[in-house]
Amino acid sequence: DFEFVVVPFKEIEFSYFMIKLVLKRLGIKCFPGKRQKPSNLPYYLLLIESFAILVVSLYSYFILVNGGLLLFILLILVPDLSLFGYALGTRFGSIVYNCFHTYLIPGSLIALGLIIGSNLTIAISLIWLVHIAQDRARGYGLRYLDTVEGSHLHNV
Repeated sequence: DFEFVVVPFKEIEFSYFMIKLVLKRLGIKCFPGKRQKPSNLPYYLLLIESFAILVVSLYSYFILVNGGLLLFILLILVPDLSLFGYALGTRFGSIVYNCFHTYLIPGSLIALGLIIGSNLTIAISLIWLVHIAQDRARGYGLRYLDTVEGSHLHNV
């Protein structure tokens, strides 16, 4: 049976904060400065689109795939470990971060999971999509190779 337990968002935010703190203490700059939110329609359409992907991915994970809460909690922040790539330089860090924060890989894994009939592959991919979508819905986007300041969403 599926049992839904609410995880306070603050716990997820705390984990994200801890990753940022560790990287900052190590002297690794990987987060953009103050985000400038443009006041144009394409920017807001991208945020709404990301929110829609977030809702559909959460619904698919918890209802259609009947995914477990423990797996969700354990994996939701795994893509942010890609931030440690910035320890090897801005260019390398941006490439690693972008690989883990684009819809292409988890989307392809969902297709693979459907083809081979693997619910675990689908579940992990949906968690990955949730992570990316919540980042994008909050205004975080893909990084440029030459700087850690800003993202693709800031230039829309």
